Amino acid sequence: MESLNIAGAFAHCESDLQLHESVTAMKEKWLEYYKEFPNIYLIAMCFDPRCRLESLSDYLSAYYEQGLKIHYDVDMCCARVKKLFHDLYDEYLRVYGPSLNIDVPQTQNVSRSSSSSGFISLGYNVLSKKTKKLRGSSSSSSTTHSELESYLSTSFEFIEDTDVKKFDILH
Repeated sequence: MESLNIAGAFAHCESDLQLHESVTAMKEKWLEYYKEFPNIYLIAMCFDPRCRLESLSDYLSAYYEQGLKIHYDVDMCCARVKKLFHDLYDEYLRVYGPSLNIDVPQTQNVSRSSSSSGFISLGYNVLSKKTKKLRGSSSSSSTTHSELESYLSTSFEFIEDTDVKKFDILH
């Protein structure tokens, strides 16, 4: 999330004539490390209930198109991350055996702040828009899914009145 805010700050400050040269140099240095996110970062983002796999595409699109204004194949990246999720889960099953059939609730309540303006909150705004779309869209399939598919398809309802910066993943 913070990387999107940083990309937004680059885009915002590059147009300032006094800052352009130094911001451009900072952006080039940033892109040496974050032109493409390491897979582990993308997987970690998908485990965050505020982002999830569904929001990864929106987040990456905003990062590359709005923040950095560079072309990147977001769909291919999201497909790669989904495959990595399945590969990791298959490895988990191989090592630890089949999991217990646990009912995973289809909707969870999680706190989120209302949207705010400015490039500093760009990451939160992307998540805010996506979670508004997801609200009430819980998966209701009668077929049996693997534990991973159940987790990936669980929707979360976000409460407007709590600050997202105070979000505690353990709750």
